[in-house]
Amino acid sequence: MKSWCFIFIALLVSVTAGYSEERSKKVYIITGPEASGSRFIARIIAHVIDKDRHYGSWSGLGVCGEIGDDVLVVHRSQPAFRPAQFTPLEVFEQMFDGYDRFFIITTRDLNIVKQSKERSYGGSKHDLNVHEKISKQILSEILLKEKCFIWNYETQLFLKEVYFQKLYEFLQVESSFFPPDLFDGNQKYFGISF
Repeated sequence: MKSWCFIFIALLVSVTAGYSEERSKKVYIITGPEASGSRFIARIIAHVIDKDRHYGSWSGLGVCGEIGDDVLVVHRSQPAFRPAQFTPLEVFEQMFDGYDRFFIITTRDLNIVKQSKERSYGGSKHDLNVHEKISKQILSEILLKEKCFIWNYETQLFLKEVYFQKLYEFLQVESSFFPPDLFDGNQKYFGISF
């Protein structure tokens, strides 16, 4: 009986060790509709996980680090670029195979998202609605299949430090960082301020 227990424990240790080596790399993927605050929160995440030691030196676009690094931060709007390019879950899975993936899904008032996109990129109302539909499909699949935290623009403005602490818990980092450049970007869309 003792030898059976020893063999089982040795097997368990070897399997566990293999899993931790395989998944010791982490990627934090920030994705959401354009104009949802994804770039802003990507910069914060890069800073608190120590990929960007001087807050703001990384632009928040693309990848902070290089594929193969132990830790990466990736920002990808849905869609990104012009013409519009979407990044479905399968692409993230292929690009970051072997990484432990943490998704941060960004959201914001959809009317503001559409107004901001129209101001920044132009395009028809039809295009904006199609982008919203495709983005929703991609983000829904990620929410159903991956580890996720939903980062909402309006909630960050309301809850501030507490909300950032919940994000840091999800990221598995200890930090009390609060971004000095946080402001209410929604005011210009409503024309009122309290």
